[in-house]
Amino acid sequence: METTIPLSEIKEGQTARIIRVGGSGTLRRRIFEMGLIRDTEVYVEKYAPLKDPLELIVKGYHLSLRVEEAAQITVDPSGMGRITDVNARKLTIALAGNPNSGKTTIFNNLTGAHQKVGNWAGVTALTLKSISV
Repeated sequence: METTIPLSEIKEGQTARIIRVGGSGTLRRRIFEMGLIRDTEVYVEKYAPLKDPLELIVKGYHLSLRVEEAAQITVDPSGMGRITDVNARKLTIALAGNPNSGKTTIFNNLTGAHQKVGNWAGVTALTLKSISV
């Protein structure tokens, strides 16, 4: 069962999942552009000394929002936390393309790995694995 509350009521150190983004106009569009969309996990890092604004961690980056803007975002704080089961987010992705077209660069940027690949005769496929938590 979902228990929904405004993002502005989440305490420091808590994680929640976005259910709905309210508001209208350019503010709502800008919130979407910053990555605050449905089913996104947000972590409340801290509140400013006077409780406005609050600092969030969204998709690995820090974001500050005014409390009145955060009140427009409905979240579900229940059952969220750091994912400890790596297989809960396991994705299999194939990068195929011409030689020297940037496949390894894309892989390294997505996973944070530092793979290097050489083109040798007889090498037709290479499997690289990375776990991103």
